[in-house]
Amino acid sequence: MWTLNSNPIANSVVTAESKIKAATEIDLASLCCFRIVFCLFTIVFSWHRYAWVGTVPDAFFDPPLLSLASLFKSFPPPLFFQSLDVAIGLCTITLLLGLFTRLSTRLLLALLIVGSTFQYSLGKIDHGDALYFCTLFAMCFQDWGATFSVDTLL
Repeated sequence: MWTLNSNPIANSVVTAESKIKAATEIDLASLCCFRIVFCLFTIVFSWHRYAWVGTVPDAFFDPPLLSLASLFKSFPPPLFFQSLDVAIGLCTITLLLGLFTRLSTRLLLALLIVGSTFQYSLGKIDHGDALYFCTLFAMCFQDWGATFSVDTLL
């Protein structure tokens, strides 16, 4: 049996692993600054709106088989999509301020997935939001509200 000190391959793997960990480690203050930049980017450039989906005729409703929209027979009423837009706006603002950061992140991700599901039921699937959703999903498990937030004041 090889030991860690006598196996050159194992030594190189451990060395490479420690170098990767050191290169990708991020401090908490930078992560919290990223939260602010991410929210400002969302507000300025990538604001998600779904109210227009409520105005589309039900004849265009053709959801993918494995989606939330497939549980419906037609589009929900326009008030649903307007409420969705308001909720997305509130979650984005609370995330920017750092108020209930983890809850805001999870709610924002869930609301965006619901809105996108109905948007995708028109037949066009937009892959541009995938990185945005993946970022939110990854940040659900991080503490990006630890500093520069209202949560730290509470």
